Formats: sequence, C-alpha cells, structure tokens
Amino acid sequence: MKYVILACLAAALGSGCVAKDKFAAGDSHYDIVAFELKSWGVPIDSWSVSADGAGEWVETLRTEGQGFRDYHLARHALHLTPAQVAQVVRAAAAVPPPFDERSCKESVTDMPYGTLRLTRGGRTEELRFSNNCRDPGNLALIQRLQALDTLVSAWGKAAPALVDAD
Repeated sequence: MKYVILACLAAALGSGCVAKDKFAAGDSHYDIVAFELKSWGVPIDSWSVSADGAGEWVETLRTEGQGFRDYHLARHALHLTPAQVAQVVRAAAAVPPPFDERSCKESVTDMPYGTLRLTRGGRTEELRFSNNCRDPGNLALIQRLQALDTLVSAWGKAAPALVDAD
C-alpha cells in the first residue's frame, strides 16, 4: 500500500506552505528534521531525526482484507551515524521552495498529504504538501520529498520494531 501511495507521491505532489524564506535560503543545519505522510487522516508513515542521530520511524501496518482505517502503528528507533544525519540534512536543505497550490492548473482529490518540519534553535518551520496538484511545477518538490522519505524509511525498515503504538 505504501509503495502505491509513494508512487502517487512521485507523480502528483503539490503543496501549500509556511516558511517560504527557509526553503529559498537552503539552510544546512537543523536540530530536528521530521516528516509525515497521511491519507484521509490515516498515517502512511512518519519519522523524525535529531542532530545527534536519535530518532524514530513509524510505519502503518495493515492486515490484508481489513478496512482502510483498520491498522496499527509500529515504531522503530533510529540511531543514525553522523554521515547518515548529514545525508538527511543535505536532502532536507535541497527541498525546493513549495509550489503555490493556488496556481495549480491540474488537480485531483483525495490524494495523500503531509508535512516536512525543520527545527533549529527552538523554531520550527513547516512545508505542508498535498498530492492533489499535478502541475509540472511540483516535480522537483515531489522528487526531493520522496527521496528524503525513501532514505529515512530504508533505515527505519532495517531497525526492529519497538512497540505497537495503537
């Protein structure tokens, strides 16, 4: 299911935004980088990584044949190396300015949405995105967010699940 939604993410991500100044500036240090992806209020995945490499990846698990809202969450502790943290920071800093969803020419409904949060010095800036806009102007944003999520998700999948968070 996640791969289908990530494929949709790769094909159709649009965004609204807070903090356009950060995304234009390309900051390169964050205390925390966090990401969440949802559909109809249901989590798809989420994660956070702090500057010291501590973090967590949360996946949504379903049993085949159950309904969309029948799921449980599995948390995986992340213990990233300084090199891995640097990869996350570089990828987050490379996220382009968000596309202005008000100028979207081609849109669909009911697609996944989420938020990238960047925290530094107690201040959190957010880039909110929605898969509803399919304009070509979103492609750079789509590719960068998907690459960032795929990077951290791979490390999360490799870590054992801690506890169910139901």
